[in-house]
Amino acid sequence: MGLESNFQGGDVGVTGYPGALNGTMEDGEQYVSINSTYSLLDGTSIGEGSSGGQVWIYGNGGRPYVVGLVSSAAGGIGSTGYFTQITNTVFNQIEAWVAQDVTPPPPPLRQIVNPNDLALSGSVTGAHDFIDILNFVAGYGDLINAFGTIQQAAQNWYNTREPIEQRVETFDGLDYIASYSDLISVFKSAGSEQAVLDAGATDFIDSGYREGRDISFNNLDYIASYPDLIDAFGTNGDVSLY
Repeated sequence: MGLESNFQGGDVGVTGYPGALNGTMEDGEQYVSINSTYSLLDGTSIGEGSSGGQVWIYGNGGRPYVVGLVSSAAGGIGSTGYFTQITNTVFNQIEAWVAQDVTPPPPPLRQIVNPNDLALSGSVTGAHDFIDILNFVAGYGDLINAFGTIQQAAQNWYNTREPIEQRVETFDGLDYIASYSDLISVFKSAGSEQAVLDAGATDFIDSGYREGRDISFNNLDYIASYPDLIDAFGTNGDVSLY
């Protein structure tokens, strides 16, 4: 339900769980009037035990909005019921509580997660079975825009946010290079497999992402297309690519 403040009276729904119904919900319609002296909506009691129930209306698009809360009554069921009005002050307080509820809690005490360290990495993918920071960043546009190739800044984000967001490394710099002949020509002699892997991620972060490039090469599909490669490499796709 939404919230609406300063409702001035009219037809409403009143919902609660009065004790007389032994746990069954009461949900009825009635008319309420504003009691501005006490910020109350005066209506009809639905019974003891229903305090805290919603007083609500239908708003735009048929969405229900809470305008007050069941509070007290002059007597038993059918007597005058007093419903606390959602004033601007109350509305702002509730919104503040909601904001606190949806704010992620601070991360728990834990070991610092380091790149390229299987023992500390959590979810792992990619050529070397560890989290490679450049390839991790290359998998997410918001991280590319935030950090580019500044690995320490990305590492600081990873240490703080990854335990909460639990993102998975999805980008593979080797597959990226193998997807484009111009990149193969430039980076095939970049050095070790790790160097080529990071060179691909760096190129994508610096230019490929904004050029709209993506990965079309799949190393396992490539191996599976040739019996000699199957015999030579099995499922070790990164070795065959390199």
